[in-house]
Amino acid sequence: MHRVKIMLIQRDDLSEQEIEALHKLYPKDTQYEIIRVDPVNSEDHLNSCRYLQPDLVIIPEPLLDQAIQQGFSHVTLTADGLQKVHEFVPRLAPLTVV
Repeated sequence: MHRVKIMLIQRDDLSEQEIEALHKLYPKDTQYEIIRVDPVNSEDHLNSCRYLQPDLVIIPEPLLDQAIQQGFSHVTLTADGLQKVHEFVPRLAPLTVV
């Protein structure tokens, strides 16, 4: 039986789309361990990765992060299924003040 430890950032459950994508990626008998973390900064996130040793960290969109740079697999759901983050170029947008 295959086991996959998945770390979710600031949420408790996988979306239906993420579940479907995981089922396409892993064998049917895979057991998923879902762990919620609430890092307060990048260093806290890195420490969570080091301590928990997740197989996947599912994030809502790619981000620049020390944990990614140190080899922890981060994935995001796209129209093509789960995609591994491999570039560390941040997306920038104009800052607006309300």
